Amino acid sequence: MIGYNIQNKDSFAEQARYVFRQLARIIGVKMVEVFDLSDTQATIDAMFIYGGSIPEKKSEWPFIFIAQSRYDLNATLTPHDIGTIEAKRADMPQHILYLLSSEMAQLPRPLYIDRGTAHTKISWDQNCVFCAVDVISTCFYFLSLENERRATDRDHFRRFQRDYSPLGEEIYTYPVVDRYAVLLRQLLQLLLPRLFFNAAWPDNKTFAVALSHDVDRIQTWTMRKAKRALRASNSPYKNPVGRGFRLAQSLFSPENWLGNFNFISRLEQRHGATSTFFFISQHRHELDPTYKLSSPIIRQGIETLRKRGCDIGLHGTIPSATTNGLLELEKEDIEFLINDDIFGGRQHYLCYTDDTPQFWQNARLKYDSTLGFSYHTGYRCGTSFPFNLYDGARELPLIEIPLILMDTVLFLESKQFLSAADAWVVIEQHLEETKHNNGLLTINWHNSDLHPFDVYGYSQLYVKILQWTQENNGWLVSLNQVYEWWCSK
Repeated sequence: MIGYNIQNKDSFAEQARYVFRQLARIIGVKMVEVFDLSDTQATIDAMFIYGGSIPEKKSEWPFIFIAQSRYDLNATLTPHDIGTIEAKRADMPQHILYLLSSEMAQLPRPLYIDRGTAHTKISWDQNCVFCAVDVISTCFYFLSLENERRATDRDHFRRFQRDYSPLGEEIYTYPVVDRYAVLLRQLLQLLLPRLFFNAAWPDNKTFAVALSHDVDRIQTWTMRKAKRALRASNSPYKNPVGRGFRLAQSLFSPENWLGNFNFISRLEQRHGATSTFFFISQHRHELDPTYKLSSPIIRQGIETLRKRGCDIGLHGTIPSATTNGLLELEKEDIEFLINDDIFGGRQHYLCYTDDTPQFWQNARLKYDSTLGFSYHTGYRCGTSFPFNLYDGARELPLIEIPLILMDTVLFLESKQFLSAADAWVVIEQHLEETKHNNGLLTINWHNSDLHPFDVYGYSQLYVKILQWTQENNGWLVSLNQVYEWWCSK
């Protein structure tokens, strides 16, 4: 058991408790708040002390002191507020950005220095660690989405985009919270080499990859998409005749007109994987999908998916992200069709405002997986792990499973438009980061972009992800399974 003590009970205490609760699951320890450091509790193995002054009395337990900065909840941080710490040891995360820190005395053995000033920021000796970086405030800034609340720019769907960040978009390149969780786990091991940590994932899996598919369209091809494929400059099939023949094979493949549900579920089955398919039930906006749940293709497709162990989730319409009451109706439509409960959802076009979590709760969703970027990959919430959402005032019972990587971000001409070879470089970087942090990589690969006889080579990339995950002891899993596992921790 790990204790945590918050010195300042008046300012930022609830936010700090929220962060400690999220970190406990990620690190893999049980945490309990200790209000009085003079009370001896035999069940405590070590202590986090978060505050402004190092305890004068020697602690009963090994402790990690994290200096609390003067964090103004109403202040907007700028790129000048960002610092980076660098490790002095090869076995620790090599660099992590921080937003807030304090000046404090340090112990004889330095662990991290500031990249800019070379000042020691984290040090240790015997049974204590001193950390001048305000890890708790930095983690809160990401988990609570405070950075985007400070941003004034939104696109025409009222969405926050990565390049609107007041702190610059580079802060979303790697999962800051995950790296701090790894660091805190290693600091605990430094003080207590025999400390037991709960497994991050079942069956001693090193990391997890959550597979999901937004069903925006049933048929693979449109006339515009087919014409684009014929002139594709980034196709691995460079010969136009060969590319045309490949396209003809694809056009005449029945799978490509039936949603690819059989193809995808068989492919995942061969790799011991399951996934979540998000279906929409209404057409409320001109950009909402137009298929009908009553369609025989949809009904047969859903039946096939469920027989093979796939989950069915709710793909909320564009208006449902900003209008209360719509999600309940949309969820009821799908639940009626499958005669079962829907656990989670993802908004179409990744539409999200500060009001949307309340609509999810009203619809009695247990988890969401909307929070990612529609034009970039990256870590919008600072973490790859599931966590309880924070609405700006309080912790919510709703679990967010952050979306990290979406196929269309990599491939569309209006976005990054990468070749399959270049896209794999990006994907592999995320896989390596996830493996290193024992994290979770949540992927959205649209059903219409995963099909036989792919002209671009993108479908083969999905297979490559499955193979890489298996070869590196990863768990290929659906979002429902992630939610159930996380709630059991």
